Amino acid sequence: MIKHFMVLYIKEDALNHQGADEFLKLWIWKEQQMAKQLVADLYGCGEIIDDPEGIKEAAHTAIKYVGAEIVEECIHEFEPIGVTYFAVITTSHFSVHTWPEFGYAAIDIFSCTDAVVDGISEKLRELFQAKKVKIKVIERDIRSGE
Repeated sequence: MIKHFMVLYIKEDALNHQGADEFLKLWIWKEQQMAKQLVADLYGCGEIIDDPEGIKEAAHTAIKYVGAEIVEECIHEFEPIGVTYFAVITTSHFSVHTWPEFGYAAIDIFSCTDAVVDGISEKLRELFQAKKVKIKVIERDIRSGE
């Protein structure tokens, strides 16, 4: 289980400074953002997307690239075509769902670190031989819908 905490020391006179209240509100809000979820759509993928072992190898490379390790993994090959791969990783999870008949793969990387975003688009394009990659990043937070 990952626990997040931070200790913040503030000088007493800083609390009386104009703007300190807004700083604290912003700091508290930022600390509530617990994770980023990267959603990638890969188009024009190579034959790897119907190869369970190829997908597993590519997933291992991508997971290592984002600085995580595999805790547990599962892979399923659909008939007649298509593969789903899922891994629980040390920073959350990584999944791949493929539709080889469309040359399409959907990849989801949920991570409690910011490292997931930097450079991953090009790495996924390379690993899955995709002609086009669309990335969306969702910042997840623990606020109660405020």
